[in-house]
Amino acid sequence: KQNEQQRERPAVQYVQQPWNLTVRKQIFHPNEQLGEEQEIDLIFTQIITDCRKPKNYYIHNSERDAISQILRNYRIPPTMLDNPKLLTMDVKVAVIQCARRWPLYFSVQFPAVQQFMSRVTNEVVNAYRILAVHESGLTLLSQDECGAKIGLNILDHFNYGEIIDMQVDSTGRQLRLYIRQNLQLTLQSIYAHEIRALIDKMMLVNGGKVRTYMRAIADYVTNEPNLLSFSKGDIIQIINRNDGTMPMEQNSDQWLYGRIGNHFGNLPANYVESLDSFDQTADAQLAMNSSLTAGVHFDDLVSFISYFCFSNENIKVENKNESEQLAIIKSLIARIRITKQITEISE
Repeated sequence: KQNEQQRERPAVQYVQQPWNLTVRKQIFHPNEQLGEEQEIDLIFTQIITDCRKPKNYYIHNSERDAISQILRNYRIPPTMLDNPKLLTMDVKVAVIQCARRWPLYFSVQFPAVQQFMSRVTNEVVNAYRILAVHESGLTLLSQDECGAKIGLNILDHFNYGEIIDMQVDSTGRQLRLYIRQNLQLTLQSIYAHEIRALIDKMMLVNGGKVRTYMRAIADYVTNEPNLLSFSKGDIIQIINRNDGTMPMEQNSDQWLYGRIGNHFGNLPANYVESLDSFDQTADAQLAMNSSLTAGVHFDDLVSFISYFCFSNENIKVENKNESEQLAIIKSLIARIRITKQITEISE
């Protein structure tokens, strides 16, 4: 009986809780729809409360004015704002939709250090930045501190459709974002993996980014900086460019835009053929290209596969030439696929 009474008691009980727990809506995902009325009321109250704060670094004065204008248009007196149940749904939704367009408010922000080449000194510069992940894309910010006032300045903004690829180096502290128009953003952050995971999630919810690959059917070698050189058999990722940057006197039907590793450029469409589905050669070639892009030497990748996949079969992958290494990797991929198919059939 005594044990039963002990189980009914709470493990820990505070007469006065030594904390304040605040629940906030931090970020919207692309195309996220507002749900129940209680959720709308809570988000509306959050926005109004933050707009009333005199020092809120994520809300600009013009954005506060936009909310005030919405309330004036609906003739909402200030006394009604503390009880959202008295307001019509149109008012609350209009306020929330307005705040969703703000670049900093509904966002997850990460401290980072941007590395770039100075045009003046031609040296590598490290600058403190804040990367804000928003439903509309990424915003790069700088921070100014003048006494007690802190200001956030927007340096650049990238839509998710502009992001070609992301890579985190072996240290887990450097994130590289490959943007269209051959722009590369390099950030140092202890949250590199978290940033990439969140961006991946936002892009997936945004409809995803279907990657198209093609195989080169002939060598194409050029010294033109805006063109991509490749060899017969190379696997090329085709990127959909909407900025109209193409060689002069050529149209989009004759030219494509693609990448091999870290190299980007236009390429003639009649030098490649489509890959309807990845075959083993494509997977193996892409594994090699990806390892080089990520800064991992192909020999290290081969040694890794040899150790973990062929250690019991007395196969020395690293002692073979490149074509033999590719053949072994192809056999590994085939083995994984067959094992997966057997597992699916057995289930």
